Amino acid sequence: MSRLSTLPAPSPAEADSEEISLSEVGVLIVDTDSRFQLSLKSFLAEYIGMLNVTTVRSAEEALVRVEKDSSIDMLIIDDDLQGRSGVDLIQDLADQVGRPLKIILTTSSLTSRLRDDFDRACAHSPLTAVDALQKPFDYEALESIIVTAHEAEPDEPNQFLEASYRMDRQLADRIDMLEKRLVDTEEKLQAATKKKRANPIWWLIKTVFKLAVITAIVYFALSQGWVERGLEYLETAPWREALPATNPE
Repeated sequence: MSRLSTLPAPSPAEADSEEISLSEVGVLIVDTDSRFQLSLKSFLAEYIGMLNVTTVRSAEEALVRVEKDSSIDMLIIDDDLQGRSGVDLIQDLADQVGRPLKIILTTSSLTSRLRDDFDRACAHSPLTAVDALQKPFDYEALESIIVTAHEAEPDEPNQFLEASYRMDRQLADRIDMLEKRLVDTEEKLQAATKKKRANPIWWLIKTVFKLAVITAIVYFALSQGWVERGLEYLETAPWREALPATNPE
């Protein structure tokens, strides 16, 4: 696969010209194969003059690195990333990173469906789907693809599209915040409900206290003769004379 040992050494003039144009291009290789990473990194440095090349082995590391390192302009992503696909990572980059990036997808099983998924993941975003390559691939073909992509005229910036990207990200952030608040509120309600159900002793104490208060009031009324006085009053109350007499049949 590697042509490191077979390619002729570039002339000093060619090396200098390519280093001037490509040495500052930041490349991130996302692949779980450390040997492939080392081979590709060496090729990019020695034969294309790309000196700013870093490597990661997972989609999570790639997202963090791209967000922190603004010098990264191009990513070479393998489609098999420890339980996630390269297309999933590309979709995350399209959703979370609001700057132009050139993407090359590599895979051990290239299909038309994967190409379509790759193109869709980059569509309507600042990402550029450069090419998808079947492993093992010829490094000479990769060199041509990288140089062509680098020398391609950049698209004119679309202010409305960039504003749309920013608004989409802001809206997504607000939705995430609202969802988090809803989840927190639901968890608090559930915790309060569980606490209430899990503490029947407190409910029993309150119930006994209420019954004790009612019993004390009734006992005090009986001991003071309030009930008897009340019944006597009802029997001798003047307003009873105003009631119509009833004739027993």
